[in-house]
Amino acid sequence: MEAQKVLVVDDEAIVREMLEKILKDKGYSVLMANNGSSAIEMAKNNEVDIALVDIRLPDINGVQVLEGIKNIKPDILVIMMTAYETEELVRKAFGQGAQACLHKPFNVETLFKIFKELEV
Repeated sequence: MEAQKVLVVDDEAIVREMLEKILKDKGYSVLMANNGSSAIEMAKNNEVDIALVDIRLPDINGVQVLEGIKNIKPDILVIMMTAYETEELVRKAFGQGAQACLHKPFNVETLFKIFKELEV
């Protein structure tokens, strides 16, 4: 069986690199984007099963990324990430089909608990 592909979208390199290592160690294939526009392009040009999307990005916000990805691939699982109290954006994200929201900093067990709950 082919490894599930996770798209990590975060403007902080350290967050992307940490998640890439953790996910690859668990057997996932990983794509990384440092802004929303490139994340949408990657979703368009690659088979992606799961997207981990930061709510605050330099070009467009995570909810706009979520909408763009869902327009391309409605069945993709999207988990939002935020380090800020952005309740309104989180609510919008759930309204657009996000499956979960992680508050940074989060521990790895929490991420994989969500994956398990979503049967990823």
